Amino acid sequence: MPIVPSDRGPVSPWRPCLRLLAVALVPAALTTACPARAATYLVTSALSSGAGTLREAVTQAQSASGAPHTILFSLPINSVIGLAAPLPSLSATALIVDGSGSPGLVIDGNDTVRVFDVGAAASLTLRDLALRRGFANNDRGGCVRVSDAASTLTLDRATLQDCRATSIQPGGLALGGAVYAEGDVFVYRSAFIGNRARAPGSTAGGALDVRRNAWIENSRFERNEAVSAGSTGAAGGAVIAGTGTLTLLRSQFFDNRAVQTSTANLSFGGAVYVRDRSGTTIRQSLFVHNESGQGAAVYASLSTIPGTMNVAVGNTTFAGNLGGPALSLAGVRMDLRNNSFWKNSGRAGFGAHLHASGNNTSVAAVTHNLFATSGDGGAACSSASLPVGIDGTGSNLFADASCTYLAAFSYIDGGDLRIRGLRTTGSALHDIAVVDVFAGSPVIDAGNPADPGSGGVFVCTAGDARDEMRPADGDADGAAVCDIGAHELQREASLFADDMESPLLR
Repeated sequence: MPIVPSDRGPVSPWRPCLRLLAVALVPAALTTACPARAATYLVTSALSSGAGTLREAVTQAQSASGAPHTILFSLPINSVIGLAAPLPSLSATALIVDGSGSPGLVIDGNDTVRVFDVGAAASLTLRDLALRRGFANNDRGGCVRVSDAASTLTLDRATLQDCRATSIQPGGLALGGAVYAEGDVFVYRSAFIGNRARAPGSTAGGALDVRRNAWIENSRFERNEAVSAGSTGAAGGAVIAGTGTLTLLRSQFFDNRAVQTSTANLSFGGAVYVRDRSGTTIRQSLFVHNESGQGAAVYASLSTIPGTMNVAVGNTTFAGNLGGPALSLAGVRMDLRNNSFWKNSGRAGFGAHLHASGNNTSVAAVTHNLFATSGDGGAACSSASLPVGIDGTGSNLFADASCTYLAAFSYIDGGDLRIRGLRTTGSALHDIAVVDVFAGSPVIDAGNPADPGSGGVFVCTAGDARDEMRPADGDADGAAVCDIGAHELQREASLFADDMESPLLR
């Protein structure tokens, strides 16, 4: 409908529609006369069903044309919407569920039903709310399932807690304790706590199982687990990611685990498992106390040969992970820059910090990494079936001689590295914990003096895990040189540290 001039200003194309409403024209005629538009629905009742409930709002949004539709809430603080039955499935629509108007809002599946189901050609955004105790039996996605590759899920300031995908059937599967998605997933400023995938058969993604592209930023994963008693094993205590790309930024993983109850060889990625990805990027993140037999923190593997899988890990800390090497890479092209490995514990035949394997493994760059003392006194690194002559390494510091395949132009220092502990320290834009050191540590100003922006293979990154400037003059000798590891010591932080911060590890 064209907008025509008027001496009272421009005429809205919706004015004729409003006139139709005024004369109470039947809905069918209104639909024919007016273009579709997005709608907003207000939830005023915390009941499971009935007028003003979330169920009514989802039903109306699903049946309405136009998009994206938005559901808002006007409920008392800390309200809980307990579901007695699953909410209507979404298809061919875009829906935003925004709980910002009702702080502390929780949608509870009561350990009985899945909360949200996203079908074909749909998108769901969950913002400023919590999903709790969603349940899927011998199925996928305890709290949210996205069953179509063309559909998407966005989580923004959301908490998903105690969601479960479980099975007790022989050979039964459980995928995505909190979320299973065939389509793309975007996660911002969110938390996944205590979610579980558990089955006698295939088990993956204690919190999140994504089959296409995944972007995770400024989020926290804690006490999630994938547990299997079957021969297929368990993968991804917190996150498992399939084809596409995985981008993981400024996120923290604590106490997640992937467990196969009979053998450690069949557990992969205590926190994160990635397979056959065209690209995996992990930056400025933290992995602490995660557990798995292979890749206690992260396991990345290319199983489709020929092929290329790029894995880039930078300014990330791996500390206190146990059960297997903290980082296991199989058949990938690795780019490891300014990471810190400390007090991880391996198992028989494997290094505590890093295990690399596969005759198609290659190096883009391995530089300025700190491989400090292991937690069990074992070797720092291990390898199997690597190609001869891996190049692209330099300016790393190793606590022992086990990382010989990465030792070119690097240092071995088995003495006291003067590590203060794993903790947040000093002022920074990003408050992630880092392996902090005392003055006089051999990691300080021990890197390549070349400018980070020079583009060389052996240069350090331009900023550290906490967005502090790099390089900095950490030893106060008048020359700013990069430190080795994820943390760039600022001289002011060293001078004024008071040791009052509570360390995660000492």
